[in-house]
Amino acid sequence: MPDRFLVTGANGDIGEAVGRILREVYPEAQVEGADAAGSWPARSVFHVVHELPLASTDGYVDALRALSRREFDAIVPTSEPEIGRLAADAQSVRTLPLIMAGPKVVTTFLDKLSTAQWLDANGFMPPRSLPLSEASAADLPLIVKPRRGAGGRNQEVVRTPARLALVKSERSDDSMAQELLEVEDQEYTCAVLCFGKEVRTIVMRRQLAGDKTVKAEVVNLPVIDSMLISLARAAEPEGPLNVQLRLMPDGPKIFEINPRFSSTVMMRHQFGFRDVIWTLERRKGLAIPEFSPPVGALAYRLAREVVVLPSAGVGGGRASA
Repeated sequence: MPDRFLVTGANGDIGEAVGRILREVYPEAQVEGADAAGSWPARSVFHVVHELPLASTDGYVDALRALSRREFDAIVPTSEPEIGRLAADAQSVRTLPLIMAGPKVVTTFLDKLSTAQWLDANGFMPPRSLPLSEASAADLPLIVKPRRGAGGRNQEVVRTPARLALVKSERSDDSMAQELLEVEDQEYTCAVLCFGKEVRTIVMRRQLAGDKTVKAEVVNLPVIDSMLISLARAAEPEGPLNVQLRLMPDGPKIFEINPRFSSTVMMRHQFGFRDVIWTLERRKGLAIPEFSPPVGALAYRLAREVVVLPSAGVGGGRASA
């Protein structure tokens, strides 16, 4: 019987990429999506797109459990609100075939301040991080950001005492301040997949346009690789992590950890780091294969358009991509 997969957050860039990977590797499988924002543009990728409530609503968990009666072989949540909700409701969803890191790891790393505190407690020397309310002029320059949330939203570089005072008056208590890591062309996005003693990593130097990685180059930097392996063994995620860092003169500084597949998941897949597929195969009892990164390989992110032409019937339409 062909596999059946469900990808939530199907209208997002990560959900779309995961769907495309599953369609490519398992052409006979039924690959379904789910999203709170409707069926498009996800319908251009998935066989079926289901509607789910927002993860913040009371009915989300029950709706996902009801949808799971379609007997999926795996459910891949891709949005941080959903991953956080599922970690918080771990007992209610323990029987679902979820592809995500463990609840404790998710809860810690979805909070950027808790992430920094965990890194510090485990000897990884992160950039100085503190609640925004505790930041002072002596800490400048700083980057101020929400403790939760992805994509670099609502971040601001603060360099002067006057601006710091204004930002503190404008921001809610759920913000943090972090030492500004000022170094050119030394930002890295790293994927880590860890199941017990099986740890696989890939390190990519990246260029950003806004909050998106538009260029990634596979590199071989033992100082980063060894840090990632130590981190995986300390955290024991039993699933995927995305680690973001900058390489400073005194070594790599991790400033964020995302306990999920990241927006470069398709780039990594094309490089041979098939963390989505390896995770699914690991659930079937298979070992994660060895991986040698193709050092020097480049990936670029381009735009694509999905045009939905009108047709009769609610939710209808034909897509052109």
